[in-house]
Amino acid sequence: AMYYDALPTRRWCGLFTFPDMETTATYAVFKAFNALYRLGTDVALEPTPAENVYAAAAKGDSGRQAVYLVNVGATAEKLTLAFTGAAAAYDVTRLEKEQTDFAPAGEANAGGAIELPPMSVTLLQSRLDPVP
Repeated sequence: AMYYDALPTRRWCGLFTFPDMETTATYAVFKAFNALYRLGTDVALEPTPAENVYAAAAKGDSGRQAVYLVNVGATAEKLTLAFTGAAAAYDVTRLEKEQTDFAPAGEANAGGAIELPPMSVTLLQSRLDPVP
Protein backbone atom coordinates (compact mmCIF):
# COMPACT_ATOMS: atom_id res chain seq x y z
CA ALA A 1 0.00 0.00 0.00
CA MET A 2 1.11 3.56 -0.49
CA TYR A 3 0.02 7.11 0.07
CA TYR A 4 0.51 9.06 -3.13
CA ASP A 5 1.27 12.57 -1.96
CA ALA A 6 1.76 14.32 1.37
CA LEU A 7 2.44 17.80 0.06
CA PRO A 8 0.60 20.19 2.37
CA THR A 9 0.13 22.65 -0.47
CA ARG A 10 -2.56 20.66 -2.25
CA ARG A 11 -6.28 20.65 -1.54
CA TRP A 12 -6.48 16.88 -2.03
CA CYS A 13 -3.72 16.03 0.45
CA GLY A 14 -5.38 14.03 3.22
CA LEU A 15 -2.69 14.64 5.84
CA PHE A 16 -3.14 18.40 6.23
CA THR A 17 -6.01 20.81 5.74
CA PHE A 18 -5.53 23.50 3.12
CA PRO A 19 -4.64 26.33 3.41
CA ASP A 20 -4.25 26.43 7.23
CA MET A 21 -1.96 23.33 7.38
CA GLU A 22 -3.64 21.70 10.39
CA THR A 23 -3.08 17.97 10.65
CA THR A 24 -5.98 15.59 10.00
CA ALA A 25 -7.05 12.24 11.42
CA THR A 26 -5.22 10.59 8.52
CA TYR A 27 -1.98 12.20 9.73
CA ALA A 28 -2.63 10.83 13.24
CA VAL A 29 -3.18 7.31 11.84
CA PHE A 30 0.13 7.44 9.96
CA LYS A 31 1.87 8.74 13.09
CA ALA A 32 0.47 5.86 15.17
CA PHE A 33 1.46 3.27 12.56
CA ASN A 34 4.96 4.74 12.74
CA ALA A 35 5.10 3.57 16.37
CA LEU A 36 5.00 0.00 15.06
CA TYR A 37 7.43 0.68 12.24
CA ARG A 38 10.02 2.16 14.62
CA LEU A 39 9.98 -0.99 16.78
CA GLY A 40 11.46 -2.85 13.83
CA THR A 41 10.10 -6.40 13.96
CA ASP A 42 6.59 -7.34 12.84
CA VAL A 43 4.70 -9.92 14.85
CA ALA A 44 2.24 -12.40 13.36
CA LEU A 45 -1.32 -12.21 14.68
CA GLU A 46 -3.65 -15.20 14.40
CA PRO A 47 -6.54 -15.52 13.99
CA THR A 48 -8.14 -12.37 12.59
CA PRO A 49 -9.68 -10.70 15.65
CA ALA A 50 -13.18 -10.08 14.20
CA GLU A 51 -14.87 -9.57 10.84
CA ASN A 52 -14.50 -5.77 10.80
CA VAL A 53 -11.29 -5.55 12.82
CA TYR A 54 -7.81 -5.34 11.34
CA ALA A 55 -4.67 -5.69 13.44
CA ALA A 56 -0.91 -5.33 13.21
CA ALA A 57 1.74 -5.78 15.88
CA ALA A 58 5.44 -5.18 16.31
CA LYS A 59 8.19 -5.59 18.87
CA GLY A 60 11.55 -3.97 19.40
CA ASP A 61 14.94 -5.12 20.61
CA SER A 62 14.33 -3.23 23.85
CA GLY A 63 11.32 -5.43 24.65
CA ARG A 64 8.80 -2.74 23.73
CA GLN A 65 5.65 -3.98 22.00
CA ALA A 66 2.76 -2.32 20.20
CA VAL A 67 -0.54 -3.49 18.74
CA TYR A 68 -2.53 -1.46 16.21
CA LEU A 69 -6.27 -2.27 16.01
CA VAL A 70 -8.72 -0.83 13.50
CA ASN A 71 -12.48 -1.36 13.75
CA VAL A 72 -14.07 -0.39 10.42
CA GLY A 73 -17.48 -1.70 11.47
CA ALA A 74 -20.56 0.27 12.48
CA THR A 75 -20.74 -1.48 15.87
CA ALA A 76 -18.34 -1.84 18.79
CA GLU A 77 -16.22 -5.00 19.01
CA LYS A 78 -15.00 -6.58 22.24
CA LEU A 79 -11.73 -8.51 22.03
CA THR A 80 -9.83 -10.64 24.51
CA LEU A 81 -6.10 -9.91 24.43
CA ALA A 82 -4.68 -13.43 24.24
CA PHE A 83 -1.01 -12.77 23.48
CA THR A 84 1.89 -15.18 23.83
CA GLY A 85 4.98 -13.55 25.32
CA ALA A 86 3.14 -10.27 25.77
CA ALA A 87 3.86 -7.46 28.14
CA ALA A 88 1.75 -7.43 31.29
CA ALA A 89 0.20 -4.00 30.62
CA TYR A 90 -0.33 -1.62 27.72
CA ASP A 91 -1.12 2.07 27.52
CA VAL A 92 -4.09 2.58 25.21
CA THR A 93 -4.65 5.56 22.94
CA ARG A 94 -7.54 5.85 20.53
CA LEU A 95 -8.76 7.84 17.55
CA GLU A 96 -12.53 7.85 17.13
CA LYS A 97 -14.86 9.37 14.58
CA GLU A 98 -14.82 13.18 14.59
CA GLN A 99 -11.39 13.32 16.31
CA THR A 100 -8.22 14.52 14.62
CA ASP A 101 -5.69 13.02 17.04
CA PHE A 102 -5.29 10.09 19.38
CA ALA A 103 -6.42 10.52 22.99
CA PRO A 104 -5.54 8.46 26.07
CA ALA A 105 -8.05 5.63 26.60
CA GLY A 106 -6.77 3.90 29.74
CA GLU A 107 -4.82 0.69 29.88
CA ALA A 108 -5.20 -2.91 28.79
CA ASN A 109 -3.80 -6.06 30.35
CA ALA A 110 -2.66 -9.23 28.63
CA GLY A 111 -5.46 -11.76 28.99
CA GLY A 112 -7.99 -9.00 29.55
CA ALA A 113 -10.63 -7.59 27.24
CA ILE A 114 -10.74 -4.37 25.29
CA GLU A 115 -13.66 -2.72 23.53
CA LEU A 116 -13.10 -1.10 20.16
CA PRO A 117 -15.66 1.61 19.37
CA PRO A 118 -17.11 1.66 15.85
CA MET A 119 -14.99 3.33 13.19
CA SER A 120 -11.95 3.68 15.45
CA VAL A 121 -8.20 3.10 15.55
CA THR A 122 -6.65 1.90 18.81
CA LEU A 123 -2.95 1.74 19.63
CA LEU A 124 -1.66 -0.37 22.52
CA GLN A 125 1.93 0.28 23.61
CA SER A 126 3.68 -1.78 26.28
CA ARG A 127 4.88 -0.07 29.43
CA LEU A 128 6.68 -3.02 30.96
CA ASP A 129 9.14 -5.64 29.84
CA PRO A 130 7.58 -8.66 28.12
CA VAL A 131 6.65 -11.70 30.15
CA PRO A 132 9.28 -14.46 29.61
